[in-house]
Amino acid sequence: MTAILKYPALFQPITIGNRIAKNRIWSAPQGMSDLTPDGYFTPQNIAFYQTKAKGGLAVISLGEAIIDRVRAKAHGRMLALDDIEVISSLINCSDAIHQYDGLASIELVHAGCRARPEYCQKGPVGPSAHMGIYGEMVAEMDEDMIEEAVESFGKAAYMAKFCGIDICCIHACHGWIFSQFMAPATNQRKDKYGGSVENRSRFARMVIERIRKYCGPNYPIEWRMSGSDLYEGGVTIEESIEYAKILDGMVDIFHVSAGSFNVPDTSTRMFPSMYLKDGVNVTFAEQIKRNVHKTAVATVGALGNDPAYMEELVASGKVDIINIARGTITDFDLVNKIRRGEEDEVINCLRCNMCLSMDFVPHVPFAMRVHRCTVNPEAGRYYCCPAGT
Repeated sequence: MTAILKYPALFQPITIGNRIAKNRIWSAPQGMSDLTPDGYFTPQNIAFYQTKAKGGLAVISLGEAIIDRVRAKAHGRMLALDDIEVISSLINCSDAIHQYDGLASIELVHAGCRARPEYCQKGPVGPSAHMGIYGEMVAEMDEDMIEEAVESFGKAAYMAKFCGIDICCIHACHGWIFSQFMAPATNQRKDKYGGSVENRSRFARMVIERIRKYCGPNYPIEWRMSGSDLYEGGVTIEESIEYAKILDGMVDIFHVSAGSFNVPDTSTRMFPSMYLKDGVNVTFAEQIKRNVHKTAVATVGALGNDPAYMEELVASGKVDIINIARGTITDFDLVNKIRRGEEDEVINCLRCNMCLSMDFVPHVPFAMRVHRCTVNPEAGRYYCCPAGT
């Protein structure tokens, strides 16, 4: 029995905007910490994403890219889409992905009130004023600041499109700026940007409309959202469903995750450990899928070790797309093995989070800027290879 017959739903192409993804197994956003000090991809970084494409993933996400170096930066060495000097490395990276018939995606980020002052030219901003986590006052965004951020997202998406990026993924969860507007804990506004879910989603709608203005109506937009923030004062699943209904048809994909960096204990649902069940966040994606009619729905979190389970999720219509990150580090060829029906040969991810923890300051004293896996000794030791090898 061939893999296509064994897992037909997983290997059914899907049309997203003006692109066709060759299967339903996509790379979840996964950034690299060892860019150059200026925030440009190195040959090693490009080889990492090329390796993912060679392994059979339909879409390869390049991870976080900031849209504004003045106010939006949260980490060191982040690729910046308001810096024209990034163009060559980004084009080289998208070209490397396209060699293996993969689509390139990039995750656009604005840290909002979580921006680190030492990395930014101006202080942090957010929907409401408060003392920031780094000891500096967060300024409440006025109309000019909101317009500035909206315009920055539009221009960043346009830069990405120019560089051959096929899908623009907006990071609208995990405590970044869109989460800050959506969560009552961080949005106490009394104007048109606060209160109801419709008002709290206004900033999101403005950004989507601006990206459409710059990139056209068919350029694929993926909206990475929380099914639930999993803390009191965060976004609930009921609010997320209402939010998704408002954005249904405005974006092409709802990529449903969970948790928020505002409450570190919830990070175990962003990066589920071995102590949680497979697909621990699927329930949120299923509920959103049942309530939208135009936008495709992707799920993420503790997936990749059970292709039969992934097949059931897609075949049953619970979700449209499966996102995996860590599993494709443990086994570079994971998707190709599933496609060939060699799932017994897949080297399973332990979900130990070794690949993540080496850079999670302050949980480690320094960002080590190396990429390792407990299981795969080749992880972090990538080299560019020509197509077909």
